[in-house]
Amino acid sequence: MIQIPAIILWLGWFFYELYQQNVGELATGAFWGGCIGAVIGTAIGLKLHFTTQRQYQEIIDQIEDLTAGA
Repeated sequence: MIQIPAIILWLGWFFYELYQQNVGELATGAFWGGCIGAVIGTAIGLKLHFTTQRQYQEIIDQIEDLTAGA
């Protein structure tokens, strides 16, 4: 609940600071590196999140099967 707004604020601050620095190639490289890193990080994070949610659902289904038979 806190992580996503925090990372959005952090990325916004990161890109704002890059914009303020405006040191040419270094700022451009850092900008694109930050963008690519954010996209890759988001993809990995979402994959892990959905995998974990699927595992939790399987555990809940197994618990419901065991309690229904009792």
